[in-house]
Amino acid sequence: MNISYPQPRLIPESELNLLHLLCDQAAIAIENARLYEQAQRHAAELKMRVGERTFELQALYELTQALGQATQLGDIIRLILLHLYQAIPYDVAASLLVTDSTGTLVIQSQRPISPDLEGHIQEIMSVVLKQSLADAALDVRRIQSKTEAVTRPPLEDLASIMQVPIVVDKTPLGLLLVATERPDQFNQEQLHLLRTVADQAAESIRRLQLLLAAEHQRLESLVAHLPDGVVLLDADRHIVLANPVAQKFLVVLTQATIGDKLTYLGGHPIERVLNPDSTGLPQEVELPGYLRQVFEITAKPMAVGPEAGGWTLVIRDVTEDRAAQERIQQQDRLVAVGQLAAGIAHDFNNILTSIIGFAELAHIHPGIPQAVGEDLQRIIHQGQRAARLIRQILDFSRQSIAEKRSIDLVAFLKETIKLLERTIPEDIRIILEIEPGNFEAYILNADPTQITQVLANLAVNARDAMPAGGLLQFRLSIFILNPGERPPYPEMSPGYWIALSISDTGAGILPEVLPRIFEPFFTTKEVGKGTGLGLAQVYGIITQHEGYIDVKTQLEKGTTFTLYLPAAVPLSKTLSQTIEAETTHGHGEVILLVEDDSDVLEVTQAMLEHLGYRVLTATNGRHALEIYDQHQAEIALVLTDVTMPEMGGVALSQTLQAKYPTIKVVALTGYPLEAESKDLLAQGIVDWLQKPLNRHQLGQTISRSLKLEAKSMVRSEG
Repeated sequence: MNISYPQPRLIPESELNLLHLLCDQAAIAIENARLYEQAQRHAAELKMRVGERTFELQALYELTQALGQATQLGDIIRLILLHLYQAIPYDVAASLLVTDSTGTLVIQSQRPISPDLEGHIQEIMSVVLKQSLADAALDVRRIQSKTEAVTRPPLEDLASIMQVPIVVDKTPLGLLLVATERPDQFNQEQLHLLRTVADQAAESIRRLQLLLAAEHQRLESLVAHLPDGVVLLDADRHIVLANPVAQKFLVVLTQATIGDKLTYLGGHPIERVLNPDSTGLPQEVELPGYLRQVFEITAKPMAVGPEAGGWTLVIRDVTEDRAAQERIQQQDRLVAVGQLAAGIAHDFNNILTSIIGFAELAHIHPGIPQAVGEDLQRIIHQGQRAARLIRQILDFSRQSIAEKRSIDLVAFLKETIKLLERTIPEDIRIILEIEPGNFEAYILNADPTQITQVLANLAVNARDAMPAGGLLQFRLSIFILNPGERPPYPEMSPGYWIALSISDTGAGILPEVLPRIFEPFFTTKEVGKGTGLGLAQVYGIITQHEGYIDVKTQLEKGTTFTLYLPAAVPLSKTLSQTIEAETTHGHGEVILLVEDDSDVLEVTQAMLEHLGYRVLTATNGRHALEIYDQHQAEIALVLTDVTMPEMGGVALSQTLQAKYPTIKVVALTGYPLEAESKDLLAQGIVDWLQKPLNRHQLGQTISRSLKLEAKSMVRSEG
């Protein structure tokens, strides 16, 4: 500090001390100002560092949250690189992750990088994880920053590099790298931050591996227990995976196994299976032969995942489904044919009734020359043959009238086989095998005549299939179908079934013939050696008995027909009894005959009169009611056709029964009785007659019915 005076003078010590004091104060003030500026600068630097640290912690928190939501390993790498730039600015970042046999290298840059620099980065990463990448294929993916300056020249070199491993359960699985082109860009705090990010990545990878392993195990168990076959193909059509069901299917569809290249399936090129037509329906592959098998194959391309470019094949065995569909179609076809056959049979029975009836009446007429009598006998014989043919048609149509009763099938089979042994050639050995157990279980509610016909038809077919001799085997067993079990036929209900199989060692049935064997008039025999109604009749009878037929055949080894029939407890005998041997004549009783067909009416009236009855006639039910009201005191029995216009026989019987409770009615039918009509037969109708008629059958039935009426009258009088 300088102080000037006008004239020189001696400064007093007191002023000098004051001057020194002022100088000291000024120096202190200057120092304080410098220290304040320095403190302000330090505070700003500290605030900036705290802010940077806070930003880094925020970036780590957001990364942790994002990694917790990751569901794929690729997501982990992408999220790390995305959040890493917020905490550690870089020019280039890279992450390498090695899993199974694949290494994935992701490179993200803030500006373009030269090919040489990219190769250098790959070399750095590969060297560090050399052991992990020994057998792995490296997949390189590049991510360009959205803020990248396209006009800037490519990055050629890196001056600052940090890299840390990603270690999962003490095993290095990956590597993180960040780098810049500026030297000395990173510090220890940033290196520590990079290690923290690598640890977070490792923990996320470990967590995801555990989840994926558990999911893989669950899916593997699920696929292993699927009822359908599942096959996984890679892009080169190699079989990568096949569940146990698929492995079983592949044995019959192809020679390829897991690891092999799949070129054919069931004789079809794999490309045809993988590229179906525009319908989008599963491809059907059929393996012909004795053990015919049908498969449906659905192919779906793999768009993502390690098998991208490959295919998933779902193989389903639909052999039984196709067989069931064919059986249903066959049944529908047979029902339609049966309805037509039943209608035709009705008209034929009326015609045959006239032919046989008039021929019989003419044959017994006195004075008939012998030659004419022989011709009439031939007419009667041929008419009876035609009647048997009509019976076969009705049996096929499942609408013939069955006289069911309780049958001991064991004893019945033994007797039937004795009869067959008289007609089957001696070079065919017949054996009966009965499954041990309770023989009382082999009780069947059936028509014995029809069951005999079934066994005879099957035995004759077996005989024709074994011209050089062989073995005909009958086997009887009990088949128990429990609820929930898969039945031999879809319609079969749970319960006890009698299984009767008839096997031969003959030529077998051709595959193309097998679907048609139950069709009427279908035969492979020579002309004149078969009507084609034998198996059709078997089918109709077994179905009428609420049963099912299964056929197994093999060329040159034989055929087995298995009949499934519902087991039954012993039942009472049906109304109609065994036919008596001799023709029974009447004693002038009055019969009211009701028939709409004039020829049948005429011949039946003639038969009744020849048998010793007096006859009143009516052409329909209403006409019959009028006649009965007029002559009810005289009429001993009503013989009525079932199917007539205006009022049928069942309705007539019900009306008469309501008015005259003691009346007895016999039904006459040339048309199959429906199920509800059969029930009504037990309510007032004492018996029935099946057209075409013959004198013996007519006389026995009328006589038996009149005796029932007489007994009823005696009981009422008593």
